[in-house]
Amino acid sequence: MYSKNDVVKAKRDFIPAGVEMIMSPVELIEPDHNRVKLVRDEHYLNYDFLVIATGATTHPEQTPGLSEHEWYKSIYDFYTIEGAMALAKHLRTCKVAAGS
Repeated sequence: MYSKNDVVKAKRDFIPAGVEMIMSPVELIEPDHNRVKLVRDEHYLNYDFLVIATGATTHPEQTPGLSEHEWYKSIYDFYTIEGAMALAKHLRTCKVAAGS
C-alpha cells in the first residue's frame, strides 16, 4: 500500500528543462493570433503550441445521494489525495462476503 508521500510529487519534477509553466486564469484564447490573454495583469502570451491542462475535479454533489451520508464511508473517489487515502483505509479493513 502506498503512502501519501509515495504518490504526491512536486509539479516541477515533471517540467522539462527550458519549459516555462505558467499557472494562471485565462481571460481569452485567440487561436487566429496564437496568443492567450491572462487575467493577471492582462498580459498576453504568444505560443507555438498551446496545452491546456484543467486537471480532474470531482463533483459528487451533482449526483443525488452520492455525497450525502455515505461519501468517504462506502463511496469513494480516487482522483483526490483525500479520496484515495480514505479508500485505502477502507480497503484495509473491509470484509468481502463469501462467494463474492
